[in-house]
Amino acid sequence: MNGSPDPEVHVQAIRQYVEARFDEGYVNQIDEEQDAFFDFYEREVLPRGR
Repeated sequence: MNGSPDPEVHVQAIRQYVEARFDEGYVNQIDEEQDAFFDFYEREVLPRGR
């Protein structure tokens, strides 16, 4: 997955794993912007995937 600011890009990437029936996955940010990344996921990505 890339570092796109478009939440839909992240949702589609995660959806591929869900559709492949993975039952566990991890999302991670590799830089100093950990808090901003997880705020973005909480606010923009996770609500779209539910």
